Amino acid sequence: MRVRAVAAGGHGRHRVRLLPAEPGAPPPPAAPGARARRPRRLGRAAAAGARRPGAAGGARAGPPGGRAARGRRGLRGLLRHLRRAHRGPRRLPRLRHGRRDAARPDQAPRPGGPLGRGAFPGRGRTRLGGPVRRLTHAEATRLRRTPGATVALFLTDRCPVGCAHCSVDSLPGGPTIRDWDLFTRLVDALAELPGLQAVAITGGEPFAERRGLTYAVRRLHAAGTAVLVFTSGFWARSAVPAWVRGVLELTGTVYLSTDAFHAAALDGGRAAAGVGPGGEAEGDTAARAARAVVAAGCHLVVQTLAGPEGAPPPLPHPAAEHSLVPPLPAGRGARLFPRRPPRRPLGAFAPCALLHAPTVRYDGLVTACCNETVLTGGGPAALRRRVSDAAGLREALRAFRADPVLRLMGAAGPVGLSTVVEGRYGSVCEPCWLAQRRAARDPEALASLRRLATLGTPAARP
Repeated sequence: MRVRAVAAGGHGRHRVRLLPAEPGAPPPPAAPGARARRPRRLGRAAAAGARRPGAAGGARAGPPGGRAARGRRGLRGLLRHLRRAHRGPRRLPRLRHGRRDAARPDQAPRPGGPLGRGAFPGRGRTRLGGPVRRLTHAEATRLRRTPGATVALFLTDRCPVGCAHCSVDSLPGGPTIRDWDLFTRLVDALAELPGLQAVAITGGEPFAERRGLTYAVRRLHAAGTAVLVFTSGFWARSAVPAWVRGVLELTGTVYLSTDAFHAAALDGGRAAAGVGPGGEAEGDTAARAARAVVAAGCHLVVQTLAGPEGAPPPLPHPAAEHSLVPPLPAGRGARLFPRRPPRRPLGAFAPCALLHAPTVRYDGLVTACCNETVLTGGGPAALRRRVSDAAGLREALRAFRADPVLRLMGAAGPVGLSTVVEGRYGSVCEPCWLAQRRAARDPEALASLRRLATLGTPAARP
């Protein structure tokens, strides 16, 4: 380089201008005592640019996104880079098998820890955060009857389908998550609950609450908990959204409700366009939802009503497992299925298996079982508790496990309550509710139930 000094005015100031070196001129001598600088190594792109014909004076032309380009962005580019690093990538990196962990993770707050932590020891496909455990209907039922192994997460009261037989009376404009901090505390508490193996997410329609469902599935999967989701498949009326596919990829088992009522609400009662080679229906919402569920790697359980009212069309997918559920005379279903069951003695009922799977609602309501009437405010108050944090949730679950009526109902059934209730009943819930009300107002009845629950329960039913 040639140095040219030009006078710039008073006070002895000078302006120094560096001019290009003349061709063939030797390099300028180094200052006394200065260390010789090693030549910088060029990257492949920079070296190619230096060798490119027409590069004046052999100047190095680095790539547009190289170090020189980043330096030219200055402070503004650095701040933008830091903001992006703090916010996280808009899409997760692709895995080796070509699928993402989730489609749009920025749609929900990130969990409290990295998704790479926590592994679930069980069979299933691998995702970030450990394997996704797929449960069959029999395995899910067995876990539901194991104390402390499962919890139902009631995500929302909102449902855009509006089936005529809905047992929880969900509507498109129904209540949903309002207190986000409370909801995340509840989900985090479930993820950290000792001994919990699976969480069943239900509603309402869980996919109608996009933000809450995305957070819950990601958080529970990161903790190594098996996730089951109950849905109507309404999201498959047209092309399946990317965020739905991301949720399905972290879900182990999907219960798809499809029967005459769902078909009437989703497809206007139209029959399927045809039957596929494996016997599955084609062209309707349930078929599209089933294909998306299976493509995501989930275990599919098709749930239909038992009886002529829920006569199902052909199974929407050949890989689907079929489950029949009884019609529930609750919510809007009370008008369609009036309760006229035969009255039976206490000994004719089996122990109540639903007491081992309590329900946690999005607003902090915790119920001892999944009975829809209890969840919507009916039945004894002892079967409901309000919580606001992890400690409250653990205390509510502990209180339900210690309740003498519930202990007797879970171990022996209604016959274990024969010291305080008698007669014939139409369902297993009726003697349970009656015993709870008598124990609440009669100290002697409560003491009797506590003695029975402590000493043991009848070994056999008459």
